[in-house]
Amino acid sequence: AALDSFSSRVDTLRRQTLALAGTPPILGIPLAESNGGVDPRDGSSETQWKNRLAEIFVAYLKANEDARQVRYIGVADEGLELVRMDRDGATGEPIRADQSHLQRKGHRYYYPEAMAIAAGETYISDIDLENGVVQIPYQPTLRVATPVDDPDGRRVGVVMINVDAQSLLSRISRRAPEGARLHLTNERGEYLLRPDSNHVLSLLRAK
Repeated sequence: AALDSFSSRVDTLRRQTLALAGTPPILGIPLAESNGGVDPRDGSSETQWKNRLAEIFVAYLKANEDARQVRYIGVADEGLELVRMDRDGATGEPIRADQSHLQRKGHRYYYPEAMAIAAGETYISDIDLENGVVQIPYQPTLRVATPVDDPDGRRVGVVMINVDAQSLLSRISRRAPEGARLHLTNERGEYLLRPDSNHVLSLLRAK
């Protein structure tokens, strides 16, 4: 039962990621990009599609308190983010990353791994520390992603949700029998959960 709540949330995140990938802006943005900045289907500009996607991402973050970030990453320019919405650490409110703060993610391990699966499938990353560095407070992160293909089968991007992994792991602790001393490791033997409070220190760096 302790693991059921964790697994249930991950399954929900998979479905939510696929739902976000199925929203109209996901294909509208690359279509506009490849047609001089205008979607030939309805005349929507690339900027309009990105603004619509940002609104969808805002709604998602407001409805899912354990989600820290949601983004659409393109295939061009070393995996440059197209739209990214972050959760403000102080207020908890969604904040859109402006154009100058969008990042290239082609070098991060989770990007090629997510790109390697088929559209309609979902990818679950390792739990690691956000940005590959130790931050205080610690930010163990789980990423759920799905790649996107256009109607011609060309890969156009990846939709990705970053989730507060500590919140997910606490689901296991809350449902464990009273007095249980839980230990949970990843495939590399790094502790994700253990009775003391310093278990995150074994995740000293992301891949």
